[in-house]
Amino acid sequence: MSKKLPVSGYVPFFNNAATVVAAVDSLRRQEPPLGEVFAVDDGSTDQGAELLETAGVRVVRHPENLGRGAARCRAMAEACHEYVLCCDAT
Repeated sequence: MSKKLPVSGYVPFFNNAATVVAAVDSLRRQEPPLGEVFAVDDGSTDQGAELLETAGVRVVRHPENLGRGAARCRAMAEACHEYVLCCDAT
C-alpha cells in the first residue's frame, strides 16, 4: 500500500443516494491514497448517508438543507489536512 497523501477528500451531497457511493469510492481509490475521505450530507431525505456509513465512510450531517456553500464551508472546517480535494456527488 502506498503512503497516504496529506490531503483530505470530501463529497458534499443532497439527495444523491444513487451516485454518492460511487463518488466517494472514486476518492477512496486514488493512488497514492488520500489521508482521509469523508462526506457532507446537506440535509438529505434519502438514504445516501446510511449507504455511506454502511460502507465505513465518515458522514458529517446537516440537520436541514443549508446549501452548497454551507456544505463546502463545513467540509473545510472538518478537514484534517491543509490540502483539500472536493468531488461532487453527481
